[in-house]
Amino acid sequence: MLIRLLQDYTDRFYKSLKTAYEGQFYDIVHIRKDDDALLKVYHFEIDNTDDGEVYGKQIRILQELVKNGKIGEASQWNAGQMVAICFDRHLYYPLFAIEGDVPLKMRPLAFDAPSEIQFVRDLEIFYQSTLGQQIIGKRSIYLLRNADTKAKGLGFALAGNFYPDFLLWLVDDATGEQWLNFIDPKGLRQMNLNDPKLCLYKEVKVLQEKLGDPKLTLNAFIVSATQFASLLNVSCEQNDLEERNVLFMPDGGQVYLKKLFDRIG
Repeated sequence: MLIRLLQDYTDRFYKSLKTAYEGQFYDIVHIRKDDDALLKVYHFEIDNTDDGEVYGKQIRILQELVKNGKIGEASQWNAGQMVAICFDRHLYYPLFAIEGDVPLKMRPLAFDAPSEIQFVRDLEIFYQSTLGQQIIGKRSIYLLRNADTKAKGLGFALAGNFYPDFLLWLVDDATGEQWLNFIDPKGLRQMNLNDPKLCLYKEVKVLQEKLGDPKLTLNAFIVSATQFASLLNVSCEQNDLEERNVLFMPDGGQVYLKKLFDRIG
């Protein structure tokens, strides 16, 4: 137990020193169309089988729909266990969800958690709703699925080398003000409330202060796929967790997303 504690302490101490050093080089950059964080093309390795041939044909159909800008038809596309999610506020589309075995491999990977799919679908419905339009107002909204590698994604060393699943921007085109939000949908049933990931909402505020841009606001949210009553390691009220930017998907998309946008500002 002593060795494990020393290892954990050394790991955290090292990450603190590393972050302090790297913090000297924080900068604000603009996303470009040729940015590595934006998808250029999907790569598929399709099995040489009858099922693989069927999937190959369906993917080529989807390719033509996307190329021709037919996002409505692309949103209805599916190939058995594989579906396309075409939310036009995401900086590229489609996103893919796979349920079950399919005769192919793909890069980047499809969604690997139902909570990720649910978040995108909830956000799309909220964005199109009267309530969503009232809250978002004239601001533009953009979503980007975050990569989970240092080479292409945005991670946080002090939060346990944590790469949140999504980056959500709100932009006031008239004033140039931006709200950049790091959002991670996940199950929290067994997560300890002392987990560094749940402290990211504080870390990004420190980063915001270091960047010193009055027009940039940073926020971080955990969106729990687990309802509050099912959490195992909790001794506080739901409101206490919401003050730490932990929101609950089972409350309904209109409910938790209203709270999220209210907390964004």
